[in-house]
Amino acid sequence: MAKKIRLPRTADINKYIDCDVKTDNGEFVPFTAVPGDSLGDEIYQKAKAGEYGVVSIAPSAGYAWNGKKWAAVPLAQLVATAELQRNALFTKAAESMAPLQDAVDIDEATDKELATLSTWKKYRVALNRLDLSVAPDITWPEMPTDVA
Repeated sequence: MAKKIRLPRTADINKYIDCDVKTDNGEFVPFTAVPGDSLGDEIYQKAKAGEYGVVSIAPSAGYAWNGKKWAAVPLAQLVATAELQRNALFTKAAESMAPLQDAVDIDEATDKELATLSTWKKYRVALNRLDLSVAPDITWPEMPTDVA
């Protein structure tokens, strides 16, 4: 049975397509279709191919879907969202650093742990130095991937 899909839209068509999917009770609910995802790949591929109409592309960064069209997001909201994202990244960094710092504190850190801790500290400093007032045009530092 074919799904009823409407209003395909995205800010980055190579990563996702948002749309509204009609449920069994007749209501439309928001859905994000992602390529390669077991639930969303088919919808993503069909939407990208135009089967649900033309995919609406955000005009530029700083626009969000308001339920009917793309609308400019106020700078204060963009900055607040960036602050939330940075806080979440700070939390992830702290969680990753804590056991490494513990090893240092008890004088049992390996060379790899010391190097990894240094990398996380540099990342956290880079996060702290971000100018969030230029949101959404922020170049986020790359999160370390080598966790001891």
